[in-house]
Amino acid sequence: MGSAISCQTFERFSRAVQWILQQHFAVDSVTHLLDDFIFVSAHQSVCRNYLLSFEQLSQQLGIPLNQDKRCLPSTCQIVYGIEVDTLKLELRLPVEKIAKATLLVDRLAKRRTVTLRELQVVIGFLSFCCLAVACGRPIQLTRGVRRPHHYVTLTSEARADLLAWNTFLCSFNGKCMFLDHRFLSSDTIKLYTDASSDIGFAAIFGTKWVAGTWHRSFSSSDITLLELYPLVLLTGIFGCYLANHCILFMTDNAGVVEIVNKLSSKNHHIMKLVRMLVLFCFALNMFQDIKTLLPITCLVSR
Repeated sequence: MGSAISCQTFERFSRAVQWILQQHFAVDSVTHLLDDFIFVSAHQSVCRNYLLSFEQLSQQLGIPLNQDKRCLPSTCQIVYGIEVDTLKLELRLPVEKIAKATLLVDRLAKRRTVTLRELQVVIGFLSFCCLAVACGRPIQLTRGVRRPHHYVTLTSEARADLLAWNTFLCSFNGKCMFLDHRFLSSDTIKLYTDASSDIGFAAIFGTKWVAGTWHRSFSSSDITLLELYPLVLLTGIFGCYLANHCILFMTDNAGVVEIVNKLSSKNHHIMKLVRMLVLFCFALNMFQDIKTLLPITCLVSR
């Protein structure tokens, strides 16, 4: 058991060490997580010099170093528990961590109530998995619960989230390609969706397209749900062409923007689509962002 302020103290100290390295030792590419430091460079000799500078500073400040965690420059390293391979451009989640995540999710799904501490353990581990898995969506049930021993009821929505995680983890091989963080926008790749509450929906990707009419039971549905549907459908059908990329969708529906960016909604029908979208992004290693776009045609008509 450690002090409640231990992490905060470590973080403040590590930030100070990183600042000294950058300002006085010309170590440009350095980052840290609590007391773990990593140095990055395209050249092995530069990385080695960064490491030597860090060891020199540690000796001057009297900082003890764990030699078992010391790693010489390499193109494949364990970084914060995730294997980073810069030659294959892969992030690899160790098999034992996938097995642990699957076990935690499976156990939690069988419970009706759990303590806040138990829930935080699962959410924390899934959040760790999200470092490697694009578009991860941990369960949000801890709001308003303060005591670790207090119980939280697992709602049907939370169980649906757990099922989505379990579906993904059962087929996940632990490997994710590096994402190109330069977003491909709808305009660049000719990717558009639209929906009408009266007629139906359509989605276009270059010269490919899909369209359909609504069943009469959809006539009273929320327009946000109707606008989100073709976006999810397009991702499922044409997503194979967008794998390992960051995609910037444009839409004229502000509700869709908020839902996709937060991956959350109070409408349980919309959440079914959100979970489907997340699973598609999981499988395709694709990250999505979405912004509101007011088309010129709309401006003219107004």
